[in-house]
Amino acid sequence: MRTMPTVRLPVVLLDATIGHAISKLQSAGTSGVVVLDDRGPVVVTGRSLQNTLAASGGDRATLMSRVTARAFPTSGTKPFSWLGGESRTVLESAQDAYVVTDFDAESATVATDPQRAAELSQPFKFDGLDTAIA
Repeated sequence: MRTMPTVRLPVVLLDATIGHAISKLQSAGTSGVVVLDDRGPVVVTGRSLQNTLAASGGDRATLMSRVTARAFPTSGTKPFSWLGGESRTVLESAQDAYVVTDFDAESATVATDPQRAAELSQPFKFDGLDTAIA
């Protein structure tokens, strides 16, 4: 049996803001956080945070619940893809690559493939956005 590499990521709560999540990500020097959603833990990469921040007009007060909502299927309301069948969001599809094996209030262990583990272990560089948290 082959084991998957693991990486330790900071944890943020569902009612945290994107600004708080970015701050935790930067403090930990990683490229992802784990959000504790009532439906299950969600691995959110720096890229997803950056995209949501840009889509919200740079509003760091946007709640993480807005991000995690895209990680779970919403029965009966999903659009159909042009290839047929229900389409999945990028964040929802990405969750298939991660297994949160344990967590506490501060951090979580995430098992994933070697490439993703290496990427998550590196500090995320936010492109073109002023991400300094005042």
